[in-house]
Formats: sequence, C-alpha cells, structure tokens
Amino acid sequence: MKKKKIYLAGFDVFYPNAIEVLDKKKKLCEEYGFIGLAPLDNKVDFSQTKEKIAEVIYKANVKLMNEADIFCVNLNAFRHGEPDSGTVFEIGYGTALGKDVYIYVDSDESMLDKTKTNDDKCEYKDGLWFDKNGLMIEDFDGMFNLMITQSSRIINGNLEKVLEFIHE
Repeated sequence: MKKKKIYLAGFDVFYPNAIEVLDKKKKLCEEYGFIGLAPLDNKVDFSQTKEKIAEVIYKANVKLMNEADIFCVNLNAFRHGEPDSGTVFEIGYGTALGKDVYIYVDSDESMLDKTKTNDDKCEYKDGLWFDKNGLMIEDFDGMFNLMITQSSRIINGNLEKVLEFIHE
C-alpha cells in the first residue's frame, strides 16, 4: 500500500533550528507509516532578489501542498498570540483541495477566553462580547474563528497525538 503524504504546516519554519525541528517531525511521520513533507524540503537560491525568493518559496510550498494527502498543522500561538497567517492560508488551501486538515494546539482555550485574557477592556453588552476596539468577539466556543474550526479537526496536543488519531 502506498504511504500517505502529510504536509507539515506551521510556524516551525521560523525556529533557528527549523531544519532539526522539521526533520524530527518527518521522522515521527515515518514511524507512523506516513511520509512527512516540510516547507524546508524545498531548495531555494537565496542569492536572488527578495521578490524572486518569495515567489520560489510560494510556488514550491504550493507544489508540496498539492502532493500531500493530509495536512497536519501546528496552530499554536505565533506572534501576538495569534496563529501564523501563512499557516492559516495553508489550512484554507488544504480545505479547498478537499484534503483532510488536522490542527494541533497545546491549549484548549476558546477564542473568547483568549481575547479576554489578552484584553482587559473586553465588555459584555446586549448578549455579545466586544473587545477594546469595540469589535464583536466571535463566541461559538471554538479555539479559533469558525472558518477554521468548521473546516478541520482540532486535536489538543502535539503532532504525535494527530498521528495516533489518523493512524487508527
């Protein structure tokens, strides 16, 4: 039987030791009978212009996502407590392709609770929550915006928890 390929999405590419981190994740995929595909598998010539480098990285990542059967996504807080926007794009892309998208996070805190923790000016009025800017806070008990929670399977834990779940 052909091994399924897993696209490893997430902000892991920004760690100083990103290659090591992603190699460990690829090895873990292999232990569970999958092939891990990581954005840093792509070879990029960094002597080009920034615009050309960005184009090459984008096209190479899209190629990997198209190749993948499954997406495993690290959606833990990145900058400013929010997920990495590139990773959010990858979730949407995988969903649009009809791929199974699994998200792993180390917190089960709802979007409302996260916002209230980071914004001491939240207020409740007329049955709705609002942030310090007067914007309504989505309150469907999900950890993320409903477009994420409704399009993917969210697992509290790490990549191995996801692999255990999909391996069953």
